Amino acid sequence: MYKHSVQNILMRSKIYDYCFKTLSLRNTIFSTSARYFEIISLVSITTSLIMYIYGATKSFISDEEIPSYIPIILISSFFLGLGSHQISVLLSRRFLKKNYPEYKPLMNNKLFRYNGEVLFAIRCDKLYLFLKNNKFHSKDLDSLIHYYTDYGDSIKKRRWTPIAIFTTLAFPIWNATVSKFFYSDEIIFIFIIPLSILLLVLLIWNTRNMIEQLFFTKETNNLEIAKILKTIKSFPEF
Repeated sequence: MYKHSVQNILMRSKIYDYCFKTLSLRNTIFSTSARYFEIISLVSITTSLIMYIYGATKSFISDEEIPSYIPIILISSFFLGLGSHQISVLLSRRFLKKNYPEYKPLMNNKLFRYNGEVLFAIRCDKLYLFLKNNKFHSKDLDSLIHYYTDYGDSIKKRRWTPIAIFTTLAFPIWNATVSKFFYSDEIIFIFIIPLSILLLVLLIWNTRNMIEQLFFTKETNNLEIAKILKTIKSFPEF
């Protein structure tokens, strides 16, 4: 019984390292050029977020109009980030077709989306062989699934609370910032407000993904492992 517990605990870290170091997103479905464009995307989106926070802060502490360079940098860097991300996605798809042709039925052409289904399938197949080669037993999968699910869920829910509060407050702050910049022209204001809301939605969506990568990696990864192990349960026993 003691040996069984030790094996189970040690296997947790081995599985995590294998899935997210050996079979990481960048090591598995990214080419070198795809990595470069994704870095450009992250830097650009971060710049947009900084400009938004700076502009919003300035609008509330000063009665002066917001300098024109703030929305220009915000919008241009945001769309540069989106464009770079899409280029990275396209380069990743080309890399997958060349290196993993057996997974071609799972590949899709969704806008701004990496082929997560392919990465998931690769991890399932390779982790199955990893567990089998390490003489892990199928009957012990349930305990691992419960561990990864409980750990990932409990931590992630607690950490998302302050971010949810920020998102709720972001819309009125954004509208106030935009209205202050364009208050002198009512016609422009009418057209700018809907556009600004759309831009904020896209900004929050990208920022959310970036925050997950920076602050919720371990929690998200644990939930991903639980999904992988549930799929492996349907494979032949080992």
